[in-house]
Amino acid sequence: MTQPTQSLADLRRDIVTVHYEKADTATPVKHKIGRKPVGFVKINQSVAMSIYQTAEDANATTDEVLVTRSTATGTAKIEVI
Repeated sequence: MTQPTQSLADLRRDIVTVHYEKADTATPVKHKIGRKPVGFVKINQSVAMSIYQTAEDANATTDEVLVTRSTATGTAKIEVI
């Protein structure tokens, strides 16, 4: 019997609200998944926007903080995975 390669910690996720005050600017937000996220999914937003990370943002992301950017000012709800 093979052992699973994933643990329950891999299933943790958090939903956070991010306020983007300026477009195309690194914006940190705290999350509670207890590890560095492997990604994120935009759930909804207050205006039309795309949310993205640069390589620098990905390097700045930690087990407590997700760093993303938006193409517009506004608010978005993000699922951190």
